Amino acid sequence: METKNFGMKAVEALCWVFFGACVLGISRWLILYALGALGWGTPDWAAWVQAVGSIAAIVGAFLISHQQHMKAQAAEKARQKAEQKKAEDTELHARTLAAKNVVQVGSHAMEMLRGLVDSRQVDKPAWETEKYEARADQLRSILDACVAPGTDHVTAVAALAISHAITMILADMKNVGGAMTQEITMRCDQRVEDAHAFLCRLINLSAMLIAKCKARGIPLESDEFE
Repeated sequence: METKNFGMKAVEALCWVFFGACVLGISRWLILYALGALGWGTPDWAAWVQAVGSIAAIVGAFLISHQQHMKAQAAEKARQKAEQKKAEDTELHARTLAAKNVVQVGSHAMEMLRGLVDSRQVDKPAWETEKYEARADQLRSILDACVAPGTDHVTAVAALAISHAITMILADMKNVGGAMTQEITMRCDQRVEDAHAFLCRLINLSAMLIAKCKARGIPLESDEFE
């Protein structure tokens, strides 16, 4: 296939050479005829060749300069496009990891809050309740740290909503002192459900962001908070 293409290009080049020679021959004949008709005599072919060569050199220099300029423009556009894609990929990567982290921490927090409320309802040992409280407080600190400038709105709202639910439920646990009343139990359950609604929205966003990263070929770490 390559040999055939080379042969076709060689034939095409020869055709162009033949065409150029014909054009030059016809041009020479026309010039001689015109000069003879005007009575100017035989032209100075050396001067004509020099003039045509100078014009050809100027045209050639212009074409080369124009081609180099076009290549430089294309390279600059490619560089800008690559930098823009890199910036977009970096932003998408950061948004996706933040959403994934809050989903992981928020899911753990939901488990801790439900366990905390259940431990008070069934009157489990104090050490077990304290374990849930300590773990929930730790997760609240992690959620607060996940909210930073540039964090996606849905991610930030979900993190703050879950953190607020932890704060209010822990406060209810301290205020109740002994056994949980039905009113406080219902209030804690409602706070857990409200926080879980925000978490579900974030799970949907996280799935969408992960799909975008895969489509753009962006690798994602699988870090999880322990």
